[in-house]
Amino acid sequence: MRNKIISFILLLYTIVQALGQTPNSQTTDRFKGPWSSPYHNFPVDNEYLERLNLNDYSDNDILPSTVLSFSRSSEGRTIWGRGKEIDAVFDNEYLSVFFERELVLDTFDIGTGLVKWVFTGNEGGWTVQISKDSVHLYQRYYNSFGLSEVIDGNSARNFRHPNKIWLVSAIAITGKLRTVKLSTDCNYNVKLELNGKEVASQTTRIDVFRNQLQFQEGITKISGKLYKPEAEKVEIKINSDITHQEIIGFGGIASIPAYQELSIKGKEMWWKLIEEYNLLIQREYPVGQMLDENYSNWDDMTIASPHYYGDNYPNGEISDFEYNKKIIDMGGGVVFSFWRLPELLLNADGTVNGKAYSDAIISYCKALKLKSGAFPMYVGIQNEVVKDAAQWHTMTKALRLALDKNGMSNVKIMMFNAPFVSKAIPAVKAFKEDKEVWDMIDYAGSNMYDFNALFKTPWKYDSLLLELKEEIGNKPFVSPELSVNWNDYLAQSYRVAFSMAMLYHKNMTILDAVSLQYCWTILNSAQEGFDITRSLTSIDEKNGFVPYEQGFQLRVFGAYSRHLPKGAVRVGATSSDDKILVTAYETPKGKVAIILNQGIKPASISIDAVFDEMERVSWCSNAEKLDFVKSFNVEPGEIVTLYDK
Repeated sequence: MRNKIISFILLLYTIVQALGQTPNSQTTDRFKGPWSSPYHNFPVDNEYLERLNLNDYSDNDILPSTVLSFSRSSEGRTIWGRGKEIDAVFDNEYLSVFFERELVLDTFDIGTGLVKWVFTGNEGGWTVQISKDSVHLYQRYYNSFGLSEVIDGNSARNFRHPNKIWLVSAIAITGKLRTVKLSTDCNYNVKLELNGKEVASQTTRIDVFRNQLQFQEGITKISGKLYKPEAEKVEIKINSDITHQEIIGFGGIASIPAYQELSIKGKEMWWKLIEEYNLLIQREYPVGQMLDENYSNWDDMTIASPHYYGDNYPNGEISDFEYNKKIIDMGGGVVFSFWRLPELLLNADGTVNGKAYSDAIISYCKALKLKSGAFPMYVGIQNEVVKDAAQWHTMTKALRLALDKNGMSNVKIMMFNAPFVSKAIPAVKAFKEDKEVWDMIDYAGSNMYDFNALFKTPWKYDSLLLELKEEIGNKPFVSPELSVNWNDYLAQSYRVAFSMAMLYHKNMTILDAVSLQYCWTILNSAQEGFDITRSLTSIDEKNGFVPYEQGFQLRVFGAYSRHLPKGAVRVGATSSDDKILVTAYETPKGKVAIILNQGIKPASISIDAVFDEMERVSWCSNAEKLDFVKSFNVEPGEIVTLYDK
């Protein structure tokens, strides 16, 4: 019996030793403790950004509101699977997407230990690691096994989960550390301050929502408090006597191949979503280069075109007149323009043949009327493909003449919509060279992909928009293709969607936009990451081929579209704080106000109007409905829509 017990103990010992080894290492022991284990340690980078004597600095602007107090010494306990650790300090609140938090240290005798201030999100996180002579700010991702080290074809077991250090900022320190502040803002910055001095700033696309303090054995004693800012008072005033533009609607391009992939249940859900989010404008630029000589294959699904979205399948440039009929029957409308023109609409020298061009568009308009029940709301001169002024003039005159001749005088015309505002400005000037042509244009318009380049400095876009507004004057402006297409921001990130919210505000207030249209309302790329930023929705195959909000773009766009029907009029609205953006509207149902907090502190709002209800949009709230109250807080990065029922 004794021999059996001994053999059993030896077997257990062997198993424990084996568990402590990685496939490619005979020395890594995961039971030595969290701070010597590769599951927890980060590298120490000796290439310091600077060497800082902390005694030269003092933070005299401590955040006013206490979150929690803490005190830790070297005592610890064994944590399952991690070894002996000093108890962490957990902040139980969920963070807003933008924030600032500050550690104020009453006692900081760190000894040979480490302190880690850990911020965690779904895709990645940040860690501030503090030792007696250095501070490091790490940015890390853990959202893909592709981040794991691969050795001999096998993923090395260096971590319990994928983990990759993305950025490191290192600061050598001497003197007494009193305060540590970390903040993140709508300009994609995460900033670190020590004793009131900014020592590191990194660009981030990561949303984090929880934080904790971790401690390494070896510290003598550390105590202090965690602080956050208080809400700042902001007054909002609405003046209905001041009126601006009248809204004609919201929408975008529904990928018809994606729509047709929806199940019966999925299609039912889709039309409820269209109604709920007021996405009643279907934008089309079908067929293009594949148009046949009879102008008859607008809805031939076999010629649907793929785009550049990775390993993509056909998703666009095709019509579904039954789909369009549903939109029209719901009180919406269809808009049309070509992207790249088919060869049969060009002259031998490559210039546009005005008659062939207008005949093709008239053919589409007639097909839409016959099969869907109405002509388009408007037709565009062309999407994104630049022509010279002479060709634009030819296209505009031929199109207006043909529309009027064929009983479509109510169909309006939108100018060429450039890919960038920087190209729209010279395009407007070119259209205005001929007054007769400019008078034929009902809507100015431009896509805004150059805003993607200014996500970190969004205020710089204002001067371009103001220049465009000066050129178009009082002509109504349509924003026909809003989207995020820069690879830098192809991320599952609420802060990316909030950048678009700031752009919607600019459209409404600088350009007096009458319509906002997202690039795609539904898309189903083979590599689903493209749908996160380029489309409002995607298809959830795992749950029965139904539409769903894959990223955050739908909820943010919906903060504007849901309660602004056709006929809504923007009215005067002011905020006492320029970090709080506000627009207000009069609609057939009553008043609407939309408030964005682009700062890093909560705002305590008082408003001089009464509404029935309010909706909150944030990383953790998709149009949460609440009863209206006269005074309320708007968290950093949050959008609040006030409305009458």
